[in-house]
Amino acid sequence: MLAVTVIAALGIASALLFESSTAAGIAVGCMLLANIRFFLPSDYCLDSESITLAGWFGTRRLPLSSIQLVRFDERGGLLAQRARPGPFASLRGVPLLFPREGGAAVSSTLRELLAVHCIKVVSP
Repeated sequence: MLAVTVIAALGIASALLFESSTAAGIAVGCMLLANIRFFLPSDYCLDSESITLAGWFGTRRLPLSSIQLVRFDERGGLLAQRARPGPFASLRGVPLLFPREGGAAVSSTLRELLAVHCIKVVSP
């Protein structure tokens, strides 16, 4: 809910700044597209060989053997094939969003599975 409020406030600010409702609409649209993964549901499938993210815009599979960067806590995180995070790391990896209730259990289960594959987990 906070994200929607912030996006709406920035849309109003851009309308006042540019004195154009079209500019405000474009700004709000860009912000929504940039944060769409937080608003639309996603499904994760985790097996012994890979993790798969299935969302509204397609499916992305990441083999566990190729993961070099793991950062997450009880709220979510990122699994990526790059050793160092970059500005577009979430586009090339698999962003993880855990539910508010039960996120700690999902996090601990994922840590155990990654430990079996000798993948080091770094807290964000």
